[in-house]
Amino acid sequence: MEERAGNSDVELGLIHNSVNSVNPTEIHVKPESETTKKPTTPRLTSLDAFRGFTIISMIMANFQQEGAFEILTHASWTERISFVDFIFPTFVFMMGMAIPIAMKSGKSYWTLAERSLKLIAVGLAINLLGTLCGEPIDFNTFRYLAVLQRLGIVFWICSATYKAIPN
Repeated sequence: MEERAGNSDVELGLIHNSVNSVNPTEIHVKPESETTKKPTTPRLTSLDAFRGFTIISMIMANFQQEGAFEILTHASWTERISFVDFIFPTFVFMMGMAIPIAMKSGKSYWTLAERSLKLIAVGLAINLLGTLCGEPIDFNTFRYLAVLQRLGIVFWICSATYKAIPN
């Protein structure tokens, strides 16, 4: 009796064999190098869970009904500090935690700048979405430094600094 590899290793030889009635022992198995996937870097599960919790918190704070949950509203400058006021600093903290992990693969300054510019471009594009609805752009109130743009700038400064400091 002949052993076969898993279904993913067998090419369309079986279908070819059944249609053309070729000898079923002529099964073509892909070499192992073609079936193995490129190894990925391991993920830090705790950081991913923390990121997910923060994104859920951000969505809950931004899309709640007016005054539904007092804890999920921004406090005024003179009052108290609320849970929502920690969301942006949490993203900055997570980005800082992820930089040493990402640098293990030896990213170049160009790659870091490219990531930063992508964050800034996406932030600007999101701020320009109002023009798709027919609203005119008011450059007096346009947010040039919104959240994603700030994250892009902070990422560039921190990652370039981390890369420049010798180990």
